[in-house]
Formats: sequence, C-alpha cells, structure tokens
Amino acid sequence: MGAAARRVGRPTPRRCPLTGSRDNDAADDGSAHDAIDGDRVSGSRGGNPDHLPPAKVAGLLATPASCLRRAQDIGPATSEVIGRLLGDRPLDRLRTALGILKLAHKFGPRRLEAACARALPYDDFAYATLKRILERGLDQAASPAAARVTAPAPLPLFARPVTDFFPSTGGGSCN
Repeated sequence: MGAAARRVGRPTPRRCPLTGSRDNDAADDGSAHDAIDGDRVSGSRGGNPDHLPPAKVAGLLATPASCLRRAQDIGPATSEVIGRLLGDRPLDRLRTALGILKLAHKFGPRRLEAACARALPYDDFAYATLKRILERGLDQAASPAAARVTAPAPLPLFARPVTDFFPSTGGGSCN
C-alpha cells in the first residue's frame, strides 16, 4: 500500500515554512502561522511589531502625517521641506523624509532647522544635500544671499516689419 492510500480520509500534514515542523500547532503563540492561515490584512506589512527591534518599529509604523507632525515640532523650515517632499508621491519619498528627520537625532533639531532653511531657496531637499550641509557646518555659517532672480531680458526686436515679408497682412509690425 502506497503513502497516498494510507492517508485516505485523513488530512494531509502540512510543513510549516517558518518552523520546518509538520505539526500545524508548532508555535506556542500562533504568530508563526498568522501569515499562513490568512489572518493578516491584505496589503499590510508582515510581522508583529512586538517581535522587532525598537529602531525598526518606527520605520514600519511611520506615515506621511506622522512625519509632518515631527517636522512641525522641529521648526517651520523643516516642516516646509518635509511638506514639499511628501506633497509629491508621498509613499515613494517616505524613507527620504524619515532619513531627513533622523538627522535631528545626530545633529540636533536647531541645526537641522538651519540646514533646511538654507536648502529652501534652492529647492534642493535631497537627504544627501541636507546631510552635507550639516557635516560641513554650513548651517552655522552666514547664509549667502539666494540667487537673485532678475527680470527676463526683453525679446529682440525685428529689424524689418512683417509687411516686408508678407504684404497681404495689412500693415503693422511685430515690434
């Protein structure tokens, strides 16, 4: 008699991919089987936050709204940088926003605020740019005047009127 014939009428034993056990009740608390049994909400990130290191939990639970609140606690320039960053494709730029906010732990909130204020006139909100400003101490130096925006040069005037080229338009020039 083959193995399949011996199991007729009995449930097929499943091997747990997480524990390697054939018993479906291998984990004491059932957490190993949550993903297998379909208890997890569709689209959610897997894993129990209680089982992760504290440093990882903050990144998993971060939302654009929580990043904006943290930025507002630091200051208006930081809030503006994070707001602009998350205003366009917020989920794609969430990690960048988290990285920028984490610079406040390393360099301090006042220095991060000064670095954001320095980056705002140039519309450069990259993590690398803000980190470079902080590492080189440019946030503590006097801020150079932002590039002055001058009025555009007037359009060049034509040397001859349009009627010289197209007499049927009825006069007048493009000047």
